[in-house]
Formats: sequence, C-alpha cells, structure tokens
Amino acid sequence: SRRRHTRSFHVTGVQTCALPILIKARIESVCQMAGCWITIEDGKAQARVTYNHSFAIPKKAGKRNALVQGKVFKKETSVAEARHYAEDSGMSAEEAKRKISEPQVSYWVEASGIRLL
Repeated sequence: SRRRHTRSFHVTGVQTCALPILIKARIESVCQMAGCWITIEDGKAQARVTYNHSFAIPKKAGKRNALVQGKVFKKETSVAEARHYAEDSGMSAEEAKRKISEPQVSYWVEASGIRLL
C-alpha cells in the first residue's frame, strides 16, 4: 500500500515533484470567474493550483485552510497569462497592466484533489 505524507509546502530548490504529495496550506485567492484555480501559501512559499476543470472550488473559499494533493512544478507564466489570472482574481485590467510587466516564475500544483478544512 502507498503511504501518503502531508508536507509543508516549502520546497525551495525543487524544480518538479514527479510523485503526488499532500500539501496543507491556506488558500489565498480563488478564481472569481469559475472557481477553476486557487493560490495557496504556507507562510514560506506560494503556488497556483490548477485542476483541469475537473472540479471547482467555491469562490468564497479564500483564507480557508486546505489539503491539496498533486504534483509540484515550476512554471514561467507569460505577461498576458499573468494579467489574465490577476483579472480572474478580481483585479481591474488597468491595475493588472500597471503591476505586471514581465513574465513570472512560480510554483504550480497540478491537483488531483483538494479538501477544504
């Protein structure tokens, strides 16, 4: 049988994690268009969590704790994509254009499951 481990999200130096891990973190923001992505933080690191529209997270789930199961990887997001995500989170197009002027490299999690705590 496979054992699951809850891990702190702090994964400095890790480029990818081929095996799914279980992360306990706080939801910082939720896609306000359709609940199709979230951002999480554990006090040390942040990540964007996607789930291929397999399920949706309630738009009001921000600031709740969650268990996220999935694979962690680093991704460079283009300026256009980063602005799109900022607008989905509720930022105006003008503010997104002013604040985002270069590609962003960040951690992402391809989630296979999320449990709100």
